[in-house]
Amino acid sequence: MTTSWLYCAIYPGAFERLDQVVRELVPPARDLVDDGGGRWFFLRFMDSGGPHVRLRVHGAYPLLDRVYEQLTGGFPAFLDAARATGGRTYARLPGSPVLDYWEGVDVRLYEPELRRYGGSAGVRVAEEQFMLSSAIAVRAMETDLSPEQRSALATLAMTSAVRHTVPGMDRAFWSKYLWYWTGRDEDGSPARRAAAIEAAERLAPALTSAALPERERRAAEEFGAAVGATARRAAGRGVPLTPWQWVFHLVHLHNNRLGVPPGEEAVLAAVLGGAHEEETHDRSATAR
Repeated sequence: MTTSWLYCAIYPGAFERLDQVVRELVPPARDLVDDGGGRWFFLRFMDSGGPHVRLRVHGAYPLLDRVYEQLTGGFPAFLDAARATGGRTYARLPGSPVLDYWEGVDVRLYEPELRRYGGSAGVRVAEEQFMLSSAIAVRAMETDLSPEQRSALATLAMTSAVRHTVPGMDRAFWSKYLWYWTGRDEDGSPARRAAAIEAAERLAPALTSAALPERERRAAEEFGAAVGATARRAAGRGVPLTPWQWVFHLVHLHNNRLGVPPGEEAVLAAVLGGAHEEETHDRSATAR
């Protein structure tokens, strides 16, 4: 049977509605895809149309039709409810103004990032991990974690990924991560790093005391183990990415799915030890 990709960009009209998209519109599509033997994953994104969730689904054409009909058919009721109830914002984008963002479902062409993942073999391996990461993130949204719990879950997943993929390199990795997500060597980056380190000092006690359901703790460990397995599988298929690069890319995308923006990622990297070596690491962002 012929298969293809369906790529839907779901624009809810406001940042604070993104969690609702992940919690209310993605799960029914997930269930259809799982029952139909397909594949799926999602990301959060921002473009000229506004904040949105990018849902990619792979399967036979009848399955893709059902997913599309479900999304577009359910979107008006979702939007009415979202307008009436609002939503909780996990983290604001610095300096982002309140705008009249677009509301709707847009269908686009899925173009895999072949260069980023070392060709078609690397993309296929990465997509397998994208699916697991997406499933974990949806379950977390369905649990309706507090901001502190969500940050704690992200740090557990980040720690697990490094342990399973580049063991013993925690401080070096998180130092590089902090450097990258605070602007590398651009103007103003030292001030952004200092601010991230200060924020990490304030946040660390809350993360330590945040109680997470055991299911979420197991999911964080499962994510990290999958990152390590992805790096090994890719190496076995000749994909020219290092384990370091796999951790960098996959951790960032997982945080994106959890609703953790890059500025918050820098803070979490500082919490995990990146601040201790920030001034001594080399400057090749993901080249190891």
